[in-house]
Amino acid sequence: MHRDVKPQNLMRFGETAVKVMDFGLAKDPSTQLTHDGSLSGTPNYMAPEQVRGETLDGRSDLFSLGVVLYEMVCGEKPFGGESISSVLYRIVNEEPKRILAVRPGIPQALATFLDKALAKDPGERFASGEAFAGALRQAVRGAAATAARPSASRRLRRTRGRRPAAGARRALPWVAALGVLAVLVATAFVVLPSRFGSKEGGAGEGGAWLEASVRTEPPGLPVTLDGKPLEGPRVRFRRSGPFGILAAEQDCRKATHPLELADAGTDVVLVIDPLEVEVVVDPGVREARVGLNGSDPGAAPARLSLSLCRENVLEASAEGYGTARVSIPAGSTPVAARTLAEGIRLDPLPTGTLRLPRTRLPVSFLVDGRKVRAASGGSS
Repeated sequence: MHRDVKPQNLMRFGETAVKVMDFGLAKDPSTQLTHDGSLSGTPNYMAPEQVRGETLDGRSDLFSLGVVLYEMVCGEKPFGGESISSVLYRIVNEEPKRILAVRPGIPQALATFLDKALAKDPGERFASGEAFAGALRQAVRGAAATAARPSASRRLRRTRGRRPAAGARRALPWVAALGVLAVLVATAFVVLPSRFGSKEGGAGEGGAWLEASVRTEPPGLPVTLDGKPLEGPRVRFRRSGPFGILAAEQDCRKATHPLELADAGTDVVLVIDPLEVEVVVDPGVREARVGLNGSDPGAAPARLSLSLCRENVLEASAEGYGTARVSIPAGSTPVAARTLAEGIRLDPLPTGTLRLPRTRLPVSFLVDGRKVRAASGGSS
């Protein structure tokens, strides 16, 4: 359970992919996901059961995603308000603004989809991310077919060079918007069970072969299927498993993707994390010094470039403070490296009075290697 699905936590990645960010509130769905008296999430995007403090499951995240999609299409949130309390009241007790009243040109299929996605009762919503995305894709196909199919009278009146009718011009942008929404759901939350057959020959419905597009981030890296080089930007695989494993490598990085039926007709992206990252190290102390991998320390805050295929050791020091060291393991992701680097802090050395014991024999006391006292007999 993510528990904080909202536009700020959905990051566009490349041309067709979206990643879900910020798992600070995420919890294992096998644990008891209930409200503890404090708001866990962003009020405008919370599900009714999340507001009421009831048990949560994946349908609560899908409700939040439905709010995001509503806002994308309408340009406003379904549950507005001037205060947090008014927003929470409307989420629990009031229906969202009818989408067709806010945007009259919306296809009916999308309006019906959002009504179900934003149902107050979790039992009336889509049961899973797969069902959610499947319904959205069906709405996309229906709207696209309606926009692209001219009526019989319009076909008879069509002439060379004539612009589409006003209704068609209004519909086409919504078809494009629906396509974007489908991509968001497909790449950010669920694996969609599309079944697209290859147009090439083969036995069975739609042919025996399935196809998917394959690309890498960064672009142009060689791709293998079960260890054998993949020729071209598409992969073909049979309807019955095993389907094979796609892989791409760059230096110490490797990305793999086991093919499955749901990949048919989609765009498989093998994402390789960057090999280098720039971090900012600021121990939070004036006149602090920062070093990397044993190099001469420089003034802080310091901007350092790390090669992530090796271990990196950051060291910070300052007069009157203990030395702080942070080890960033080889193969760390850029996010992990930045998190570790930004977490380095200096603690002040404790100060106080050291009372030396009385001795009967001559004793020399050394503190930090310096002789501070010579005592004998009953001296202290």
